[in-house]
Amino acid sequence: SSYVTIHQKAHENLARYGEPVPELKKVRDFLDGISDPRCSAIKLAVQASPLYMNNFNEMVNYVSGAIDLLKSGNTPSTRQISEISTQEQQNIGGVRSNSRGGGRGGGSRGGRGGRGRGRNNNLARSYSPQEWQALSPEERARVFQARERNNNNNTYYRGGGRGRGHFGGLGSQSTAGTRNTSALISTENDAQNDDVSAVTTPTARTTDTIGDRMTRRQRLNAVLSSVRRIKTTQGRLFSSIETLSSCRAELDSHADTCAVGDTAYILEYTEKVVDVAPFSDEYKQMEEIPIVKAAFAYDDPATGETLILLFGQALYFGPKLKHALLNPNQMRSNGVEVDDIPRFLAPRNKDSTHSLYFPEENIRIPLDLDGCISHFNVRTPTLHEINNCTTLSVTNHDVEWNPRSLNFKEQENAYESNEALLPSESRDRIIYSMNTDPLSRDESDPSDLTSAIPRRLEAISLMAASTGNRRLKIGAEELSKKWAIGQQIASDTIKASTQSFIRSAIHPVERRYRTKINTLRYNHLNAIFRSDTMFANLKSVAGNTMAQGFCTDFGFSKFIPMARKSEAGYALQELIRDVGIPKRMHTDDAKELTLGTWKKVCQEHGIAMSNTEAHSPFQNRTEGVIKEVKRHVQRFMSRTRTPKRLWDYCMIYVTDLRNRLALPLPQLQGRTPYEVLTGNTPDISELLQFEWYQPIWIYNSATFPEQKRTIGRWIGVAHRVGQAMCYWVLPPSGIPIARTTVQAITKEELATREVLEQIREYDIEIKSKLGQVDDKADPSELRLFFEDEDDDELDNIPFEPEARTPNVDDYEADAYDALLLAEPLLPRGPTLVPARVIGRKRDSDGNPLGNYHSNPLLNTRIYLVEFDDGHVAEYSANVIAEAIYNQVDDDGLMHSLFTDIIGHRKIEDEAMSDEDFTALETGQNPLHARTTKGWDICIQWCDGSSSWHPLSEIKNSFPVQLAEYAKHNDLQDEPAFRWWLKHTLRRKKYLLKAVKSRYSKRTHKFGIQVPQTVEEALEIDRATNTTFWFDAIQKEMKNVRVAFKFLDTGERVPIGYKWIKCHLIFDVKMDFTRKARYVAGGHMTDPPATLTYSSVVSRDSVRIAFMLAALNDVDLLAADIGNAYLNAPTRERVYTTAGLEFGAELQGQSVLIVRALYGLKSSGAAWRAHLAGTLQSLGFNSCLADPDVWFRAATKPDGFEYYEYLLVYVDDLLVLSHNPIAVMKALEDYYRLKDGFEKPKRYLGADVVEWRFGDDSKLRWSLSSSQYVKEAIRNVEEELAKSNLRLPGKSSTPMPLNYRPELDTSPLLADDAVHYFQSQISILRWAVELGRNDIYIDTALLSQHLVQPRQGHLEAVYHIYSYLKKHERCTMVFDDAIVEFSEADFPSFEWTDFYGEVKESIPPNAPVPRGNPVQTTAFVDANHAGNQVTRRSHTGILLYCNSAPIIWYSKAQATVETSTFGSEFVALRIAVELIEALRYKLKMLGVPIEGPTNVLCDNKSVVTNSTEPASVLKKKHNAICYHRVREAVAAKIIRIAHIPTGQNLADMFTKPLGGCKLFEFCKKILYQMG
Repeated sequence: SSYVTIHQKAHENLARYGEPVPELKKVRDFLDGISDPRCSAIKLAVQASPLYMNNFNEMVNYVSGAIDLLKSGNTPSTRQISEISTQEQQNIGGVRSNSRGGGRGGGSRGGRGGRGRGRNNNLARSYSPQEWQALSPEERARVFQARERNNNNNTYYRGGGRGRGHFGGLGSQSTAGTRNTSALISTENDAQNDDVSAVTTPTARTTDTIGDRMTRRQRLNAVLSSVRRIKTTQGRLFSSIETLSSCRAELDSHADTCAVGDTAYILEYTEKVVDVAPFSDEYKQMEEIPIVKAAFAYDDPATGETLILLFGQALYFGPKLKHALLNPNQMRSNGVEVDDIPRFLAPRNKDSTHSLYFPEENIRIPLDLDGCISHFNVRTPTLHEINNCTTLSVTNHDVEWNPRSLNFKEQENAYESNEALLPSESRDRIIYSMNTDPLSRDESDPSDLTSAIPRRLEAISLMAASTGNRRLKIGAEELSKKWAIGQQIASDTIKASTQSFIRSAIHPVERRYRTKINTLRYNHLNAIFRSDTMFANLKSVAGNTMAQGFCTDFGFSKFIPMARKSEAGYALQELIRDVGIPKRMHTDDAKELTLGTWKKVCQEHGIAMSNTEAHSPFQNRTEGVIKEVKRHVQRFMSRTRTPKRLWDYCMIYVTDLRNRLALPLPQLQGRTPYEVLTGNTPDISELLQFEWYQPIWIYNSATFPEQKRTIGRWIGVAHRVGQAMCYWVLPPSGIPIARTTVQAITKEELATREVLEQIREYDIEIKSKLGQVDDKADPSELRLFFEDEDDDELDNIPFEPEARTPNVDDYEADAYDALLLAEPLLPRGPTLVPARVIGRKRDSDGNPLGNYHSNPLLNTRIYLVEFDDGHVAEYSANVIAEAIYNQVDDDGLMHSLFTDIIGHRKIEDEAMSDEDFTALETGQNPLHARTTKGWDICIQWCDGSSSWHPLSEIKNSFPVQLAEYAKHNDLQDEPAFRWWLKHTLRRKKYLLKAVKSRYSKRTHKFGIQVPQTVEEALEIDRATNTTFWFDAIQKEMKNVRVAFKFLDTGERVPIGYKWIKCHLIFDVKMDFTRKARYVAGGHMTDPPATLTYSSVVSRDSVRIAFMLAALNDVDLLAADIGNAYLNAPTRERVYTTAGLEFGAELQGQSVLIVRALYGLKSSGAAWRAHLAGTLQSLGFNSCLADPDVWFRAATKPDGFEYYEYLLVYVDDLLVLSHNPIAVMKALEDYYRLKDGFEKPKRYLGADVVEWRFGDDSKLRWSLSSSQYVKEAIRNVEEELAKSNLRLPGKSSTPMPLNYRPELDTSPLLADDAVHYFQSQISILRWAVELGRNDIYIDTALLSQHLVQPRQGHLEAVYHIYSYLKKHERCTMVFDDAIVEFSEADFPSFEWTDFYGEVKESIPPNAPVPRGNPVQTTAFVDANHAGNQVTRRSHTGILLYCNSAPIIWYSKAQATVETSTFGSEFVALRIAVELIEALRYKLKMLGVPIEGPTNVLCDNKSVVTNSTEPASVLKKKHNAICYHRVREAVAAKIIRIAHIPTGQNLADMFTKPLGGCKLFEFCKKILYQMG
């Protein structure tokens, strides 16, 4: 034809001029020009064949023949596909059905088709609502019968119309060049032709038995399709004759993704696949199951209307899946209301609809029951129905469905119990009872489309499915071919790009479905946004009464004014258009922020949603950002006297400014929030030309050629109007307009009376139209909106008057919880992140878990803690308390990091005037004038927040910064500044030097001189004739080389890196080993977002571990990770200059720091996160009672169940396991272990020794402090030798019995001697921690004089060293032997009448106990009025686990007791608290505890009053201790027995003892004394 000729000539001309057209493009151009809808099936057949798509001539031959045959059939123009009707055992060519006019012809040549309509098939067709209403009841009944027959046949055939022949029946008699591999259908007589698909009828099915129905979901009969559909290796295509099969759509909550089979009409392929694995390894895995967009037809039995159900993100199994499986939650996430409760099973107080409801379309699809399975019937839709019938979106296709997303659990927890979100690993898809034999890819012929059909399909059922990781279909090899690029470039491109929204449409659908792939239109923002609604009490000039605020963690914010709450979703759309698509959106639980337009926008753009707990606005960080923005707006409007109705314009202007500020946030790294979010460096030209509400000239060209200018005010940048440099201005009309022709009023013009008068008249006119100006803006005019909060004072400046602060006395101790609203750093997974304590954890009955205690470390409560991203987890009280204590100084103060002073304000009524100041200067007492009253200063903190403080506080904290600010802002003549400012500026350098001098006084540690520089270290080595410090320097520099990247000569430092000073610091470890550490000058880096710390394992946890090793008969191995911090990558962009320590050849070169170098603010957190992540990957869990103890369940070969433990002390590791070598080898895959791993020989400064008792072959472990004590004595003797002194003679006791430190009146020590005394006390304290209990009481008494030690106190220290020199050897054995007690010593009574049904609290999150049980014992004693100055008593406590000492306590009591009875009861109360803490730790370690703790006390009165319910307390001031102890007895936490004083081991912790008595006690606790 001429159409073919035109194309052929065009191809020849292009080839003649050197531009040949590829075959594929020739075919596509040719098909694009065919617009007749009758040829749609022909085009589809061509597109399905690789032969035709890659050979223009073959394609032309096939299309020509097909069109000729189509014309000869006289098919009506409205039909796209031949229509046939069939019965079993009849040829398609000659049909005999119940329709009028049978068919003539037949055979393989496709003879003439039957005349007339196929009535039954027409009856079963779809009807519009109008057509259905026009049918009579009898006609409707016939329609239902026809549909039922088609359902039974399991196949629909489209109704036959007038026409001769069948398009599908071309057979082998087609024209020359027509290939049999095209979309052809032959008759049954030609079934022997392998190149042509055959039409068969369904095989007969036997009646299902009840047993079959019960097991249906485990086994589906394999049924060959009546008409085979032509397929490619990619997926399913329809042949030119449509088969309209029916099936059931079953609701299956175990299938985590909707799955469809051959009945579905596949609209698009996503080019993504997923592996489907069975629940058992006995079955084969199904690989590369495609993810598609499919359609079903649903015939409404009530109205007859046909609905098209669209299923996005569905899994396509082809003929392997008979019935569709629908995941209810996937449908619910798309807004479909799924009620899968049968009506007869619905609760009494709630009716069930048992249906699917589409609220937007107000359409309900009822569900039927087959056994217990809810389902509804669907069928294959026709093209006509897809193009014309109403469509319902059942599951979303534009947003990728991830059934393993943590977002589901986060939102569920927010609504219900706020339980901790535990990361779940991705699992493969599970399939029950799968048996299939799909055709191998290697056996398929791409030119034969029918070869892609599996040869044998057996019983298969998809149930309880869970998807694995989804993979992209297009790989590097295919991309290399598509884009004509190299393989390596293609591979790198795949890694650096995404393929989230590939679509592969395979049907010529006429309806134009709107594409909603918005993620390809807007930028994707790798940031979590938070949002909240802010309400104003005053309608703005633009009609706005509120604004929707959005913010990120790194300071970016955007506010979009609104008139109604319902506009929140459109505000989100505006954010997406202006900025981009957030990764996640966290809001409160308001409906407008969780449903409707908001939810729809989030779904369309793939934004994960999370929300806060109901009535908990403090969980949304946007609240704080709104407050800061409001304060900023207030400052602008108050300073410029802006009309209040312009608040929305000012808010937009303020957020524009804040987004372009290089705030001192570590996440910004010196850049702006705008650049961090978008990647573009902001241009601030538009914001620099004018100031807020600045008077300007507005030029109006209406009076051309003479431009008329009028007075106006500048109110921001008009981003969406015109081009750049277009501004919002406020003309005299009071209605803001956008203009580019504006000009600032010059200073010269402002000095003229004429211009000033125009401005005054303008302001009067604006005031009359817009109302009052903001003379003194009130933050409550702009308030946050909370559904449960109407108090505007929530938004007041947080530094409220003291009168508004609630009095603690108004609350009871249990109600006033000091940990609530605390903001510690807490471990979340492998990292430490900022959090906020928001409430108590409660059980199912609403009762709070745990008991309150005044000591937070002994508090057993469980708290709910919220992190910045809205995630809520639970933490025990002691973990929170420990985190807080690690973030405060000795005074308990947490320091905010100061950034800058950004504002000031003067309260005229309170501030002193110039006249009063002058009068006082000339009066009798001028000092009275020195006041700062009436002034407030606004401070910017490192986290981006700001706050107002009295001038007096800022002057004391930041005098130099305040003085410079005052001078810069011309405040030096104000009375509040005049009297101190000049003096402070003169002393500026002196103040800084004084701080430095105070820092440099720390010259010794553990009595060893510590150098400050490399030169000083080498000088010490020369003076002492040693190489200790030189060796330490060489060792350190060798190890830290990995942390640096040296720049080549002439190579510049990358942009964004900051220079910092690095240097070596020198230290002495607890075992007196010299150590050099190369550190970064962290003080020169920007402050981090949060303070960081790295916790270490507690000493009592180490002792428990040694005891458990013997108790459970497991081995111990220890290792030290080499240069631990350097294993983690740095989080900061810094560089330095190499110094002398690098060597002469490298000195002076610039080096980049690429690892977590010691000294950087983030290094500690980086290392801890790195190690925690490794341990978690190995299956270890962190203990809630001690986060640095990690455990995991284990089983010995003999079946004994216990826990493996791993203890971490920064970089020191200790492993308890029956196979610790396997654990250590696993760690070796990640880190370099110093000297490998071995049985522990030294841990935390003590020698670890294996121990066996006599003939007992069982191995125990012990700690020996002998080597540590020897080193300490040697250092002391060397220091004394410098002054020609020596230790006293050998002493039999640590301290003379007649010496009382509190009565010492000797001279005070000098400053150097004070530091030496304090360091020696630290050494002795650590010796006590290592097991030297014999010097505990003496060290404790001397520790009370650390602030002002005297000469006698230092001599007492020397006396202790003299005693230690005589008794150097000492070992503490952690014996696991059980102690036998006589039950007669522990009387038992009934306590119910006194304390009710009290019992010990069991932590709900404690691990299941494993291993052998542990017995706990406590010795308690008190020395009444032991201090002869204060008369305070001294408490001594010793706690055992089995026969192993775990905790020892010696400390003066906080109160003065008038009797021995009172002091003993106080000691007993302290013991109860320590016992509860120990028992809690054992429970959280998974250690079984045997019965209550045995408490032994030597005061009979205390024992009687504690154990007998009928005893009466006569001294009421001891009531608290009295009831605390008795309640513990009633709860069976403890049981108390009397013990003679001579056998009470705690007596040695209350007072110094004589040599014989002390040695007798020590033999019962320690071994190898001597």
